[in-house]
Amino acid sequence: MSTNSSPSGGPSSRVAPLAALRYRDFRLLWLGTLVATIGAQMRIVAVNWHVYDLARSGGGIDPALALGLIGLARVLALVLVAPISGLIADRADRRQVLIVTSIASMLSSAGLGAASSFGEPSVWQIYAMVIAAAVAGAFEMPARQALVPRLVPASYLSIALSTNIIAWQLATVVGPSAAGLLIAGLGVAPVYWIDAASYLAVVVAAALMGRYDVAGSTRRPGLGDALEGLRFVVRHRLIASTMLLDFLATFFGTAT
Repeated sequence: MSTNSSPSGGPSSRVAPLAALRYRDFRLLWLGTLVATIGAQMRIVAVNWHVYDLARSGGGIDPALALGLIGLARVLALVLVAPISGLIADRADRRQVLIVTSIASMLSSAGLGAASSFGEPSVWQIYAMVIAAAVAGAFEMPARQALVPRLVPASYLSIALSTNIIAWQLATVVGPSAAGLLIAGLGVAPVYWIDAASYLAVVVAAALMGRYDVAGSTRRPGLGDALEGLRFVVRHRLIASTMLLDFLATFFGTAT
């Protein structure tokens, strides 16, 4: 019997940690997400430094408050959009959602790059672009997460999710490090442009993937669906408490 399979046909405990990458569409999504996440981590560092530098040099706002408002802008966008984004992920073609949201994030970062290359954006203009990127990300994340179970067999799902965590951890190391070096040598504008270009990886990956139809996708999402989801969470204390903990962690950590 192969050491890479269990009697039930799933992967055994000795399967390679990156075994899920053998599936083409998951590999495409993973690589695209890795590149885009590195770019996003670079942008976070650039935005934080840019806002602090502008506020410190006479931006009309206290530097500490300016940094705090970045986190507030992100979390408010996530909270307001989350109920709708989940519905879209359930009903729409998730590949198309990935393409549209990646293009939106690309335009947001390109706007910051252009403003920084040909002038000096205000703190409030940066906030506007941060909110736009956060809204796009709020739609992108549930669509991407919901797509993963369709890209690998059920027996490989836990491995695929672990592989995604590896990509995230790698990006949180590479992205900020690269951003710091670039900002020190060339300023913030190149970081914004690199981030904008990084979203092309997701666009290309989604375009090359096969089509995965969503059951019930012909039904349009509505307010009733969002309310039903909220009632479901309230009725199940374990889910509600878990979501509350996740919200608090996001709320207090989103500015970092």
